Order: sequence, then structure tokens, then C-alpha cells
Amino acid sequence: MRESVMRESVIRESVMRESVMRESVMREDAYLSWSTNRLIEYTDGLAKVLPLPTQTHQIVVGRLYIALQSFVEQAGSGLALFAPVRVQLWPGKYREPDIVFMSAAHEERRGE
Repeated sequence: MRESVMRESVIRESVMRESVMRESVMREDAYLSWSTNRLIEYTDGLAKVLPLPTQTHQIVVGRLYIALQSFVEQAGSGLALFAPVRVQLWPGKYREPDIVFMSAAHEERRGE
């Protein structure tokens, strides 16, 4: 067990050194326990560090978020959030989208 924890620690360090490694194999619970300022997505045992967004990308995302947030507030239809927010699409698949809309009709699916 201790060897497994040490191995995951080494993997985590490798993934975080983006210039060395952009992808790493790991267990889902190890991925979920990460706390980082980088966006990392997970698919069936593979954690992938996403590239940093460009300034243009952030400007576009910011404008889209403002428009979506305005619509959501007026309609009272749910919640608009911006990255980082981890979204589970299905078991074993997580994404960290730039912007996410969570419908009020599916409020029970939200986690903290």
C-alpha cells in the first residue's frame, strides 16, 4: 500500500512538470484528490495536463461567460460557472471546461 502511495506521488510530480510529461496513468481517486491551479482532465485512467490558455482565448471566454451569466440570471434557469470546475460526464471521464451551464432542473447533480 505504501509503495502505491509513493508511486502516485511520483506520478503526480511528473504530471505537474508539464515540460517533462503532459499525460500520466493513475487511479480515479488519486485524480480526484488533486488540488492544483492547472486544468487537468481525466479519461479512463489517464490524467492529462491542459495547455495554458492564450490571452485571446481568455478574452473570448470572458465575454461568453458574461453573456451566458446575464441570460441565466434573467431566465432564472440555473447556474453559469467558469474554470476551474470539474465536471463528471460519466464514470471514469472528467472535464474542466472553460464555461459550464448547470440547469436548475438538474440541481441534484451538482456537487460542491
